[in-house]
Amino acid sequence: MVVPFEQLEPLDLGNVNGPDSKWTEPVPLGPPDLRHGTLKNGFQYYVRSNPKPKARVALSLVVRAGSVLEDSTEQGLAHFVEHLAFSATENFSEHRIVHYLESIGAAFGADSNAQTSFDDTRYFLQVPSDGFNTALDLLSEFASKIRCSAADVEKERGAILDELRAMHNSTGRAVDQLFKLCMQGSQYANRMPKGLEKIVKTAPASKLKGFFQRWYRPEHMALVVVGDLRDPEAAVRRIRDTFEPWTGHESAPVPMPSFGIVPHSQPRFLVTVDRESQSSLVQVNFTFPQPSLSRPCDYLQEFRQQAFDSAMQRRFFIMSQQEDPPFHMAVSGCAPICAAACSRAVTASVSENRGSIAHALEAILTELARARMHGFHQQEVNKACADFLAGFEQTWLEREQQQSEVLREEYERNFLSGEFVTGREYESRLAKTILPMITCEDLRAVAHECSMDRSCTVQATCHSGVASEDTLRKVVAKVQALERRGEIGEWEQVDDLDSLLPEDYEPQPGEITSVKKWPKMGATELLLSNGMRVTFKSTTFLDDQIMMHGWARGGLTEVPREHFSSCCLAPGLAEEFGYLGKKPTDLANLLAGKRAELNVGEAQFSRALSGEQSPKDLETALVMVHLLFTQSVRTEPGQLRSFLRRFEQKSTAQQRDPGFRFRQEVVATNYGNCYYYQPSNRNDVKSVDAELACRHFNRAFSNPAEFRLIFTGNIQEEDFLRLTQDWLASIPRVPEPADVAPDSITSLDYEFPRSVVRKTVRAQMVEAACTALITFPVAVDTTRPSQRMQQSCWLGFVTHLLRTKLTERMRFEAGKVYTVSVTVNFGHEPAHVRRQQRHGELSITFGCDPDAVDVLTEMALAEVQRLQEEGPLQEELDTLLTLEQLEHEASQEENAYWHNQMFSLYGGAAFAELQDLDASYQLLMDARAHVRKACTPEALQDAFQTLLPYPCRSRYTALSLVPAQPFFLSVLPTTPRKAGIWAGAAVLLGLGLMRLLHLRGRLAGSR
Repeated sequence: MVVPFEQLEPLDLGNVNGPDSKWTEPVPLGPPDLRHGTLKNGFQYYVRSNPKPKARVALSLVVRAGSVLEDSTEQGLAHFVEHLAFSATENFSEHRIVHYLESIGAAFGADSNAQTSFDDTRYFLQVPSDGFNTALDLLSEFASKIRCSAADVEKERGAILDELRAMHNSTGRAVDQLFKLCMQGSQYANRMPKGLEKIVKTAPASKLKGFFQRWYRPEHMALVVVGDLRDPEAAVRRIRDTFEPWTGHESAPVPMPSFGIVPHSQPRFLVTVDRESQSSLVQVNFTFPQPSLSRPCDYLQEFRQQAFDSAMQRRFFIMSQQEDPPFHMAVSGCAPICAAACSRAVTASVSENRGSIAHALEAILTELARARMHGFHQQEVNKACADFLAGFEQTWLEREQQQSEVLREEYERNFLSGEFVTGREYESRLAKTILPMITCEDLRAVAHECSMDRSCTVQATCHSGVASEDTLRKVVAKVQALERRGEIGEWEQVDDLDSLLPEDYEPQPGEITSVKKWPKMGATELLLSNGMRVTFKSTTFLDDQIMMHGWARGGLTEVPREHFSSCCLAPGLAEEFGYLGKKPTDLANLLAGKRAELNVGEAQFSRALSGEQSPKDLETALVMVHLLFTQSVRTEPGQLRSFLRRFEQKSTAQQRDPGFRFRQEVVATNYGNCYYYQPSNRNDVKSVDAELACRHFNRAFSNPAEFRLIFTGNIQEEDFLRLTQDWLASIPRVPEPADVAPDSITSLDYEFPRSVVRKTVRAQMVEAACTALITFPVAVDTTRPSQRMQQSCWLGFVTHLLRTKLTERMRFEAGKVYTVSVTVNFGHEPAHVRRQQRHGELSITFGCDPDAVDVLTEMALAEVQRLQEEGPLQEELDTLLTLEQLEHEASQEENAYWHNQMFSLYGGAAFAELQDLDASYQLLMDARAHVRKACTPEALQDAFQTLLPYPCRSRYTALSLVPAQPFFLSVLPTTPRKAGIWAGAAVLLGLGLMRLLHLRGRLAGSR
């Protein structure tokens, strides 16, 4: 019999400080069925059987070798070696590893198979259970046989450089600067995993081989295997046979160094000015040594830390809802930043006005000081612990339904840091032991760890010089003086509301007027007395999950054009003002400790609500849906000013993004400047009518007869029917038309260019980068639902194969890009409308060196042309079908699959015509089966010709974003005489800048 979470007994660990205490004893590795051991050569393994997903095994090779081990001439080579693993090993070359992985159903993609950090490199795979031996052989190649030839290295440089370019945005630059200042004096400060571009560009193969042979040794490695294993003992034997004979490379073992942090008692200050920055931020960081997580007492301290952050975030949220808040939003969190250090970061997003950064910093520091001086109220501690308990209850209820990849990551952390893993029962009982022990004084003690003399770093990030380090120092001094004088008062705790419902509000239950069963979908459809339709499907995939989605036809395209800028902001304004008849702060307090949520939104063709909840909190979710329809949103002048200020600044800030002009040109070229896709601007802010937006929102979510809701998850039918009558059927019926006619929905008015359009967009950039977008129009026949579904399946195969082949050509063969994206969009026309054709577009996106964009664009077009003229190979088709089948099988064990299928089918043309969910689903499955059976190389070639323009070069758009030319180059004349004059002017200006920089350096030194 399964023990309910409420009946789980806390652990008997004795008094924390008592003589017989078990709090300081290491927790044994578990659970009992785990196989863990160390081979003779020092190589460790973890093997655990887990049934989810069915017939799949998750593996990882973990290497204690990251960027911190690089010497000054190797910066970036740990990451480079990781790339080479998928390029070539002793037994696989020319990227055949990727082909081999895909042939056994292990999809390959950027960031999905390996990662390099400061302290480790990890390679991970998820394969069918019968591919376990093959996967083991591949990981063995990664452990000991990565090939580092000159040809391999040269071929991979371009992909790595493209990956680095993607990281060199304003956020990446600010993070790099902050990390280096926080870790100043430590090896970590100068060993970022991405390395140095000049070393990545020039490092010889010998350097890479040296790093690989020095650190990739069995005593530095572990293999983790979690999944649906037929015989775990046989898996252990296979691991021993594969890895134990290896004793390392010929070079002698090098002692593994350890690196710590250098604490500092004086705060450090940094102002990062970046002209591409999209927001102004202020961050206060406290860096401290990484604590152990191997004993119960460690987790007691960890829970105290998390409870402190939770309590602080509630305070910050309340502050952000003030009429004139000191910041837009602030968060507090604590996390490891490397093996040696953790960091608590309190970050606030602020306005871009002069003085805003100082104001926000003062507010943050004052709250930290207030917590040190006065601590927290018991009510605040209770809310934090209630949220944690809800999370542990979910983990306990779903303990037999965990994904293998989640468990695999836990054992990786055990190998790297000693974090204990012992099974969900112990962990849940430990949580029930610890949470009642957390006190107000515990949180106050954590606040004392957030003092300015505890390795504190303060950073301000902005796009212009609206703050200085001197300003930050003065704010710190001011708050310290207030704290010393005791001039910071206690936090004013307001009594919480005790119910979501308005006072004396008692809705009258409605009725279920009809019930329809859909046996093929395993779903039941209800028609309620108010006209709302509700479909639910009960599953056993996750015991603590119920997914909810509701929608109604008719969205923003039905809004008069002159009202669009106000109505598109309606959901955001409603959240700001507070919907459900509650202020946002009151709603947050009422939902403390509950797993229930309600999100609302409006798109071009529909209005929607959604959420995910625990079965025990389903009633709370349904109460919120009821209130959404029955409680009107009203304007709040103070919140409106704050919202519009943020919106205006966001609209202004986006223009500093180099990609802004690119997006504008994409809208102009591909969508004919369609108003719906236009980015917002300052004029939109000035034209916002909040009263109109509120009226629109209230009308959009007022008539239950317009809405269809679907629920998927652990649903108890009897309880669900009762709650549906109490809270959904009780929503009053509105005397308006029940629904918008399907064929009357307004489509977006635009036409894709009829011929080839190629454009280069130039923008000023801090660091040179390039983005390329190639777009083809796509048309799917919609005369018959079955034909439409088949063509959608064919389009899925076309998209998947094209992504694979472009990655192969552009990354692996040419070595010029890190990743290629291929996507399809049909968002311009309603899905359910029955027309001759449904139009959309297929887009190819990639980043690259600006000098290579034309060559790569041509390469992509050539590959599409080749697939149209020659078609795929049978081997490529077999791999495609294998991957699709495995993805299909795995998805059917997830609530999300069935939930999304019902949503898609109800909103599609087949259901609009047939009014039968089972028949629509059967059509979809028949279409999939038909396409898989008919999918020959010739048939897929025909799909490339039919679905895309043929020949492909006859109709497409190709846009690229590249750096703007420097001013002097853009106006440089061609005649020799004038060119000489301009060259002289450039020299004089250069000398002037050098003189100015010299003077600034002297002034800074004298200050």
